[in-house]
Amino acid sequence: MRLIYGIAGMLLLLTMLCFAGCEDEDHGHYGYGYGGGHYGDGGRYGGHYEGHRVAYTHEYRGMTGPSPDAGYFVVQRPEVWNALWGGKPPADANVDFTKQSVIVAFMGQEPTTGYDIKIDNVLSTEKRINVLATMKQPDPKANMEKVQSDPYHMVVVPKITTPVYLAVAGAKGQPLAVQDLYEGMQCNMATPTAAVIRSADAWQNFWTKNIGATVPAPAVDFTQYTAVAVFAGKQATEGYAIHVTAATQVNENLVINYRLKSPQPGETVAQNATSPYSIALVPANTLAVSFMNVQPPAMAAPATPATPAPTNTAPATPATPAPTNTAPATPATPATPPAATAPETPTTPPAAAAPETPATPPAAAAPATPAAP
Repeated sequence: MRLIYGIAGMLLLLTMLCFAGCEDEDHGHYGYGYGGGHYGDGGRYGGHYEGHRVAYTHEYRGMTGPSPDAGYFVVQRPEVWNALWGGKPPADANVDFTKQSVIVAFMGQEPTTGYDIKIDNVLSTEKRINVLATMKQPDPKANMEKVQSDPYHMVVVPKITTPVYLAVAGAKGQPLAVQDLYEGMQCNMATPTAAVIRSADAWQNFWTKNIGATVPAPAVDFTQYTAVAVFAGKQATEGYAIHVTAATQVNENLVINYRLKSPQPGETVAQNATSPYSIALVPANTLAVSFMNVQPPAMAAPATPATPAPTNTAPATPATPAPTNTAPATPATPATPPAATAPETPTTPPAAAAPETPATPPAAAAPATPAAP
């Protein structure tokens, strides 16, 4: 009898060793469900994901990130990387964007310690990249230190050439990664508006009309990506900017968050007219799209101009717009892109945006008012 128990014990030990040794043998696949290449952890990410594990060459993680907005990005170009860090990337951030990309996760501004975000794994398949991440929140009963935090995690990986899809444990809604960004301070769009582009022809027409024919339109595969754009409109001075900060699928709707920056009270700005814009690529979709300003700009004292404007009278200070749920100029109200009949013609009915049809976002800031000489 002891001999039988001994043999059974040996067989059990050999079985356990075999499973332990075979976990990663499926051509580099990573996951639970040995040999299947699936990653799941009991549905932790809302499903099972497969792919080859992608190794990080470097990572950046901390509690005081460069952005107060929650969002996920795939950084493909150095100008986007520098802008992400406000022009001051980490000293050791030597990313070769000809061979590498950076996957970025921002949790957003939080009121206490105890929050965190982590990219757990990056899994590559032939047609897509699966990024698995986890958001952590403190126990509501815990006595956390009331110190503002902006958790972030960034990983440097080999160059990404396929769409990136997210599975984030603890997230509200289904976040979508912004696959690339095209931003600038000068364009031909004079009014605050937004647009959705889903075809190559519409993209070329949109770019030529709004950005200009002198700058070639970037090549975009619209079988894999959808483009969304927000415009701040023509502003009288510098100091304005607009940025797409996040994309989230909520049921059958795609919500695009953006932040509109205006000059701060007392800030010195050059008297050069600007018309900021931000264009983001997200995974291809046919969802209805709405746009939300995550922080309307303060309509406080005007910024101080660097050069007095040539006028003999002090221009009037713009009045603070009254809160309303319909007027597109209301900073605090998220705009829902309407279905316009003519391309690039902003309208105001609260319907969802049709493809290649611009909408009017709500938070176009009034230009800074230069002081009288």
